[in-house]
Amino acid sequence: MKVFKNKEQVWPESGWETIAATDVAGETMALKFTVNKGDKLFFVLNRNGNSTDDETVWNPQIVYERVDGPVTRTQFAVTDNGSSRLKYRGQGWQRLGLNPWNSDVDQGYLPGWFQGSASVSSTAGATMSAKFHGTGIELLGDVGGDGGIAAITLDGKQVATIDTFASSHVPSSIWSLPSKKVGRWAAVPPIRLWGIQGLADGEHTLQVLVTGQKNVDSIGSAIGIDAVVISNGSVDPPIDQSKDE
Repeated sequence: MKVFKNKEQVWPESGWETIAATDVAGETMALKFTVNKGDKLFFVLNRNGNSTDDETVWNPQIVYERVDGPVTRTQFAVTDNGSSRLKYRGQGWQRLGLNPWNSDVDQGYLPGWFQGSASVSSTAGATMSAKFHGTGIELLGDVGGDGGIAAITLDGKQVATIDTFASSHVPSSIWSLPSKKVGRWAAVPPIRLWGIQGLADGEHTLQVLVTGQKNVDSIGSAIGIDAVVISNGSVDPPIDQSKDE
């Protein structure tokens, strides 16, 4: 493994830092350097064969000792997967984490998940879309042994595909577990599946498409969505179709 700031390697000084297969303690690093707006940090792993049974965890903690110039704080707005502001189309969508007798506004029971629930589908062609105003968006969701591949479209242009498969050595996602065992899933909390910042401050449209495709090692094609996070804005409310335009 190694760390880059833009194209400059900052750890180790050269070559690769090697972690033995039996090493459960890992390496602790303390790096200090100047960064400017637009700089990017890269945490790089050497593939070295295939990823089967390979579990590597990065836990970076970034602290600013000094900030020169005016500081503008980014405001974040979180929209839960169950919000009426998110539009689900196609087949297979289920909102998991809610008891059958709960209403749509009740808190779910999945530990660690925003409002305790997740929306999941493995059916090809199913989509989740959101219109929003803001300068960035992050998609939080599920990875697991049954994770599939989704296509991300922003403002009508496909910008990325995401593979939500994680090694089967990691506990399977909520999608694969019977409800009585759902507590086991807390070991794999929602993560950032995709995101983008620096958008023009205006209206944008995000679409997440369940492709039905999967990693060769995955046992399913499920896509699980926990929430979307908007920077300096919010997801737009749905248009009231009962009113004249």
